[in-house]
Amino acid sequence: MNFDELKKYYDTKANSLDYDFKLRIYRALSWGQAAELEDRLDEKVMKLWISFNALYGSGFNEFSDVSNFLESVIKVDKDKKLKKRLMDNPNTIKNFISIPELYDEYWKNEDDSRNERVTRVNKLIEREKEKYKEFIESQDDADKLLYDLFRLVYLLRNQMFHGSSSYASGANENSKEKCKEILELFIPDITEIMIDNPDNDWHSVKYKPLKNESITLDSKKEREMAIKVSGWLRKVESDGEYKTPPLAKESRRIVYKILEAKGIYDWKKYYPSSDTEGLIITKKKK
Repeated sequence: MNFDELKKYYDTKANSLDYDFKLRIYRALSWGQAAELEDRLDEKVMKLWISFNALYGSGFNEFSDVSNFLESVIKVDKDKKLKKRLMDNPNTIKNFISIPELYDEYWKNEDDSRNERVTRVNKLIEREKEKYKEFIESQDDADKLLYDLFRLVYLLRNQMFHGSSSYASGANENSKEKCKEILELFIPDITEIMIDNPDNDWHSVKYKPLKNESITLDSKKEREMAIKVSGWLRKVESDGEYKTPPLAKESRRIVYKILEAKGIYDWKKYYPSSDTEGLIITKKKK
């Protein structure tokens, strides 16, 4: 799916999603859609990275957070979408890992000539190619290989975001073009996997918009449910959590609406029986 298709898919599920998770996906999709409309290469790469960063970020992050995030995504990727992407795009992968300028080793001694730098990096490139070959032959797990790809993208990301690259520079145009291809290849799949697994621990987001606690309840049923929810929230305040009784889908929608407006509660689903769903409501940790 492209980002527009993902947005439509997300919209079909949004009502039942946790506020933090919904905000995370919404932010990622907004940047992804902006990237799809972008013709300028520098802006497209930056918007794609921001879209990816929205998926894993919780404030200011290190690359180790990317590694942990990718591992979490792969664990819940039951359909092996990411593994299939890696296996079905050998030319894109091989061309990408063959760019010397994306390896830290290339920049170790900047007084060296390009030939000296490339010679220094060639062993690393061959190692990555061999790793990819072994992956194809063994159909091993995708986490280490995917980590390596994003680590190479991360170097270009740092150059661009930290002012170590001129705007629209031709010197790193090939690096930007290949990084764009990698990000376009994997970010939509990662986003779809997350949308399909909202109950995984994707962590809370930072810099949430200020929420208005007032809420418009449009129907008698909503107003009646609001009275019940008020009692449940008093239980949360006194006991730390409250398990609701089984709730029909429409009732859950109303509860989500009320809790999101409050902005200070977390909730997750639990299953009293095989065909019923309830919610466990808790106070957000500060």
